[in-house]
Amino acid sequence: MWDRAELKERGKAAFKANFWTVVVVAFILSIALGGLRFTQEINTVQNVSDSYSYGEATRVATRVSSWSTLALLLKVLALNPIAAGCYRFFLLNTKGQGQIEDVFWFFREGRWSNAVIVLLVRDVYLILWTLLFIIPGIVKIFSYRMVPFILAENPGLGPNEVITRSREMMDGQKGAAFVLDLSFIGWVLLSVLTLGILAVLYVSPWMECTNAELYCAIAHPRAAGPFGARDPGDYRGGNMPY
Repeated sequence: MWDRAELKERGKAAFKANFWTVVVVAFILSIALGGLRFTQEINTVQNVSDSYSYGEATRVATRVSSWSTLALLLKVLALNPIAAGCYRFFLLNTKGQGQIEDVFWFFREGRWSNAVIVLLVRDVYLILWTLLFIIPGIVKIFSYRMVPFILAENPGLGPNEVITRSREMMDGQKGAAFVLDLSFIGWVLLSVLTLGILAVLYVSPWMECTNAELYCAIAHPRAAGPFGARDPGDYRGGNMPY
């Protein structure tokens, strides 16, 4: 069983060894995961009927619907593969091999379509579970936590196999992973006080590096160890055996 404090130290060491590149990739990942939000525009549509005619309300709703569709396509076809590339970077960074161009690896190597399918299936499953009940949805978030890392390490696997592997890996690990996330709460609160600056420059990059170390500790426990102690072989090709 992995140790939380040791895992965070390994994550911090990997972060500091490639500081600015990790900061940039973590920032890109936060954008890719967040996508584009249209909450304010949707609220406008809900309220517009109170002050405008039906025809005007319909036109506004149509425009927002069009933008929302474009945003969804951008998320599925571009941001998700970019996110997968970011996770590939963080995996490689555990070995000191992470480079900024890894962010676009799935596009460059022609693996884009599989990344789209795998992450779309995962997102659909999460949405369906959350629609059923909130608590099962949260549990499934932890069950599918390793999906992007598995995809990053094995870019040729199909969605069902990736999701199944993630569920098997997180079996018995969800509670410990939750506590790991909770251990960063103090840093998250400090980030709020600094208007997010600390999150961008320190907390988020550290957390992403720690998540990569968590994947390594669960998927490859024999290879997981102090930063730099793994086989230094170059895994910048396709699959990344440990």
